[in-house]
Amino acid sequence: GRLRVTVMDPSGVVLGESDGDPTVMDNHASRPEVASALTSGSGSAVRHSDTLDVDMMYAARAVRAGDRLVGVVRTGVPLGLLQSADRSLARRSLAAVVLVALVTMTIGFLVVRRVTQPLEELEALAEAYASGDVSRTPPVGGSLEVQRVAAAMQRMARELDQRIAVLISERNEQEAVLSGMVDLVVVRTFSHRLVQ
Repeated sequence: GRLRVTVMDPSGVVLGESDGDPTVMDNHASRPEVASALTSGSGSAVRHSDTLDVDMMYAARAVRAGDRLVGVVRTGVPLGLLQSADRSLARRSLAAVVLVALVTMTIGFLVVRRVTQPLEELEALAEAYASGDVSRTPPVGGSLEVQRVAAAMQRMARELDQRIAVLISERNEQEAVLSGMVDLVVVRTFSHRLVQ
């Protein structure tokens, strides 16, 4: 399976052939690709080669010296070779598509992970703050926007923690005052009964 080259004179007589003895070959002027090359300058055909006993794809071109036709050059390639090359190209193309898809998916995963990881860390931070753990620090990585949101969450958690501490202190004071008042009422009521 290789390239076949045939050289003919303007009447179709074979002058040279890469795969056979030109002296025993028929006149090629009636072959479709040669006939087309003789009339229009070029031609092509797919047909069976009796010389090689395989299906071939032929292309022929007229050779001119100025305005004068001096001959025809024809090349032929076995269809099996073209089909094999086509299958090889298809396999390589498929492999390239798979490789590009894998690389694209990997890059996509890394980009998505780079975006989602700081958001997952923000979610964990919010859950820690919601459970009362305001000592947890915001994530360091992520975009500037994510860092700003984390810093705002931390400020909000600390302010809420301080307000809750103030409310608890005020409640404790109120309970102490109220307890003292109850004790005073009990003592006064008891001492008032003793006096009577």
